Amino acid sequence: MKTPEEMQTEIDRLASLLRETEAKKAAELKEITDQFIQAAKLTAMGELTAGVAHELMQPLNVVKIICQSMLKDIEKDRFDMQDCKNDLPEIVTQMNRMSDIIDHMRVYTRKTTGTAMEPVNINTSIQNVFKILGQQLRNHSIEVTKILQEDLLAIKGNPIRVEQVLVNIINNAAHALEEVNGKKQLKITTAQLSPAEIVIEIKDNGPGIPDALKEKIMQPFFTTKKAGKGTGLGLSVSSKIIEEHKGRIEVHTAEGGGALFRIVLPVAG
Repeated sequence: MKTPEEMQTEIDRLASLLRETEAKKAAELKEITDQFIQAAKLTAMGELTAGVAHELMQPLNVVKIICQSMLKDIEKDRFDMQDCKNDLPEIVTQMNRMSDIIDHMRVYTRKTTGTAMEPVNINTSIQNVFKILGQQLRNHSIEVTKILQEDLLAIKGNPIRVEQVLVNIINNAAHALEEVNGKKQLKITTAQLSPAEIVIEIKDNGPGIPDALKEKIMQPFFTTKKAGKGTGLGLSVSSKIIEEHKGRIEVHTAEGGGALFRIVLPVAG
C-alpha cells in the first residue's frame, strides 16, 4: 500500500499529465479553427475576384487613356509640357488607388491568428471592406447606405479578422438579394451602444431568414445556398471570430422584411 506521500506524488503526476493533455488539445483546436478561418477567407475572396478585377480596371483605363493621348501628341509633334504636368498627377493618383486595393487584398488574405489584438476603428474596417466589395455590390445593382457614427470608440481586436466577419455577412446579404426583383438595398450602421460597447448592424431587404433556421445558420457547413454556391463556413467562422473578440452576433428579421445581423463588441479597455 502506498504511503500518503506516494499517493500525493501520483496525484500531482496525473494532474500534470492532465494539464499537458488539455493544453495540447487546446492548441490543436486553435490550429483547426485558424485553418477554418483561413479557408473561409479565401473562399470569400474567390467569390469577389470578378468585382476586384473590375475595380482595378477602372483606374487602369484612366491611365491607358492618358498615356495614349500623350503618345498621340508626341507623334504629331504637338506635345505640351503643361498638359503633361496636369496629366501625370492623375496617373499617380490612379496608380495609388490600384496599389491601395492590391495591398489590402494581400493583407486580407494573409493567414492571421487570434492573438494579434490592437485598437480597431470599426468605421475604418467597414471602409476597407468596401475597397474589395464595393464593385461586386454595384455589379449586382445593390444600393448601399452607410450610416457610421463619427465619434465611435475603438474596439480591441484583430483588424483583418473583424473585416472577415463583415465580408462574410455582407457577401451573404448580396446572395440573398439575388432573389429580389425590385430595388436591392443594403444598409450598414455603426453606433455607440454604451460606454462599454459598440454595435454594427447590417440590414438587407432580401427574403429574410425563417425562424426555424436562425438557430442553424451559425453551425459549420450549414447553408441554404445551391450546391457549389457556398461552403457553409462563413457565418460559423464569423461567430467564432466574434466570440474571440468577447462579443456576440444576433440575427433578427428586419423591419419591413429582410435580415438584420447585429454585431455587438466591447470597446478597448
